[in-house]
Amino acid sequence: MREIPGGFAVSDATGRTLAYVYAAEGDVLSAIPQALTKHEARRIAAGIARLPELIDASRKSSQDNSR
Repeated sequence: MREIPGGFAVSDATGRTLAYVYAAEGDVLSAIPQALTKHEARRIAAGIARLPELIDASRKSSQDNSR
């Protein structure tokens, strides 16, 4: 995950960008009630970046349950 102008970009291990999460600040944020704050955008981008860990944990759990 890296910060870009206006939000965050999430990339995979090869550097390919998987998602952009944009945020609004200042006057733009007050004009668009549905806009994400920078803090909210960072949390969402971090969650996307953690998805491979969650998928691996889910797979391990389902394999353990099938034994």
